[in-house]
Amino acid sequence: MLRDMLSLTESRCVIGGYSTRVLERAHDADTTLLFIHGWADSADTFRPLMDELADLPARFVAVDLPHFGGADDLAPGPQLPQYVNFANAALRTYADRGRLLPIGQSLGGRALLMGLNAPGAPKLDHCMVIGPAPLEPPTWQKMLVRNASVATSASKLGGPVDRETQLQELLKSFKRTCFANCDQVPESVWRDYLSHYTDLRIARHMDSLRSLAAEFQQPLDLSSLQCEVDIVWGDLDRMAPVAGAERYQLALTRSRLTIFAGCGHHAHLERVKETAALIRSLLSPLA
Repeated sequence: MLRDMLSLTESRCVIGGYSTRVLERAHDADTTLLFIHGWADSADTFRPLMDELADLPARFVAVDLPHFGGADDLAPGPQLPQYVNFANAALRTYADRGRLLPIGQSLGGRALLMGLNAPGAPKLDHCMVIGPAPLEPPTWQKMLVRNASVATSASKLGGPVDRETQLQELLKSFKRTCFANCDQVPESVWRDYLSHYTDLRIARHMDSLRSLAAEFQQPLDLSSLQCEVDIVWGDLDRMAPVAGAERYQLALTRSRLTIFAGCGHHAHLERVKETAALIRSLLSPLA
């Protein structure tokens, strides 16, 4: 897979009160694809997918969520409401011309759906979520929520270890929990994933996950969301088990589920061509 087929510009933008980094492929078409990444990731995670879609006549925009990539950190307090507000603001920011197709993965998918359900959200035809953050976290995440010492031990980030060791442990955990077949993923993805980890973000890595996992277990109301939601899931997803797809479908008025066999949490990286084909199918009747 080729890297940087697209001519992407990198800039800064204030969205929902947070200064963030934006990757953009400018285009004068009236269609915009907005990409919102998951927990501990960055806008860079969508580079392979944007490359695969390079021939589409559309503007591409990928943003860094607060706390990650080149974005500002979150304010103190609950995290999920801040991500929802950010997603809602991003939707309003980029629904400035023509049609908007937002695509969110993991935390970005959960925040996208809640942001579309919130007051002031633009009325859209479609959106896509890829392995959205679960309504019922897997057992191993619940253990981390209940026991901080287990979290430190599991991540191997506790104790006096050097930065390089910490980064390698983060990468091992990323590969183990988020992918079914790492061989299908470009090496550039691993470099991008680690490139934004400062010492502060390494230090708070597991505490951030524990706090957010606890918030994910709150009741979810999506009754005001009227657009068609395409849900994409890997059947070997360890972060958000595929059984959670049914709960999302029950919470949504209109949805369609696609399950990729032998795929983990990052379907947009393990099944790039298939994910791109689904996006094309959403755009084709709009062309």
